[in-house]
Amino acid sequence: DKLSFKGGIGYEEYMRAEPPAVNTNKTGSTKAETFSFDGAGTWLMTSKLTLEVAGHNAIQSVPHYDNTLDLVSVGSLSVVYSLTTRITLSMTGSYRRDDYLNPVLELDEYVIRLDERKAGLVRLDYIPPRKFLTVYVEGSYELATSTVEHYNYDQLRLAAGLSLRY
Repeated sequence: DKLSFKGGIGYEEYMRAEPPAVNTNKTGSTKAETFSFDGAGTWLMTSKLTLEVAGHNAIQSVPHYDNTLDLVSVGSLSVVYSLTTRITLSMTGSYRRDDYLNPVLELDEYVIRLDERKAGLVRLDYIPPRKFLTVYVEGSYELATSTVEHYNYDQLRLAAGLSLRY
């Protein structure tokens, strides 16, 4: 198949009970609703080049804040190029947004929290003649920004490893 897609859309509702001390809406719960989506597409552009795109969203509980939920939206774009039959080079860019639906308590005051993360990854894979093994090296960089300043960071990771299959 040169082109494939899988996806879905829908409605999501999330409700959780909360302790009376943090019950802000007097109903005994924190509730959120959203349009939800989950999808991914792959395009085999040539015998050596593949393009992949993916995205999804979800409402998540936030264990370290009692009074809010987190609407998470994620998207990514990847390119995989076969340098040879045994070596592939892949590059991925991704974006994540965490939108906390109620103000959160930080340093004794309630603030609006919105986080964004942008990341990039470059990876080189080698598959030796015995196909049960893959050896790889990769480098990634992530930049996170938040309306709550002490959650801002940037991170560089370099790694080498192997994957075994049976």
